Amino acid sequence: MVEWHMLDKIFKNIFLTINKPFPEICRYIKSKNEVAVVLFGDSVSKRVAGEDIDKRTLQEIIEKELFTRKISANYFSGKGFHLRLFRHFVSAMQKNDKKPWLIVIPVNMRCFSPQWIYHPHWQFETEIRIFCRKFAIPYTAPAVKLPDTSDEYWKIPISCHQSNYSTVGDFMKVIKRKKGLDDNEILFRRQQLFIFHYMYKLSSDNDRICSLNTILKDSNFRFLLYFTPLNCSGGSDLLGSAFSDVIEEHKKIIMNGVLQVQANQNNIYIKDYTKLFDSSYFFTKYDPTEHLNESGRKRLSILLAEDIEGIISTI
Repeated sequence: MVEWHMLDKIFKNIFLTINKPFPEICRYIKSKNEVAVVLFGDSVSKRVAGEDIDKRTLQEIIEKELFTRKISANYFSGKGFHLRLFRHFVSAMQKNDKKPWLIVIPVNMRCFSPQWIYHPHWQFETEIRIFCRKFAIPYTAPAVKLPDTSDEYWKIPISCHQSNYSTVGDFMKVIKRKKGLDDNEILFRRQQLFIFHYMYKLSSDNDRICSLNTILKDSNFRFLLYFTPLNCSGGSDLLGSAFSDVIEEHKKIIMNGVLQVQANQNNIYIKDYTKLFDSSYFFTKYDPTEHLNESGRKRLSILLAEDIEGIISTI
């Protein structure tokens, strides 16, 4: 039986998390400390594979790589973190006159999908509003209506290449069925995961694209945008050349807005790591996310540290 004082502690911690959100970046913005580089990240920065011997996260490895190169850095990441959230972080940094040489932002192809945008657990709306009040910056509402419940999430319309499914729920029913599957059903389930995460039909008014363009237009920082590694070999095995075709189409749509800003401001650096990692660098051969095993995390850390060092050396 759970003691009342333990329940009280649990509820108190939940309350503090909601009412004092994003404590690490809040402390940084309010402090007088300056660093050369600020990095943002999502769950890719936090997750490790169960069989990894080196359990350091991507965040920890990158911070060590930069430290050995004598580059000071702060890394702010969390599960489900996304571009609209980073938009408000950057706004608060600018208002409070933070002056890193470089801000590093991952462009995760899955974050533009209905699977991620509409997921009720990855909105942070209450936390963003509190963060905005704390730093007296404008709160910008999402460009879409967000569901409040899982039931509403399942009813969200969705249109994907190579699929006749029409709602999030159609995919979720297949994905949630994991046990007692024969080989054909396992193959079908894997295909639906990749379709759901990456084969959505993307438009330039996507909420996350709008957030990214606003970040770049409305601030005077230097940015390194990097397209995160994808399990393209797994996706191509399951879906053929259509998988890579859709990914390339999505990158062009995202880059259209970025290049327009870059032409005017000349403060944006872009790296594309989407196709540099084969399936052996991810959690499993058919992992439908961007989560990297220890080999993947070490390789990405070195690539990023080298690119960051190269940019800073020209400043």
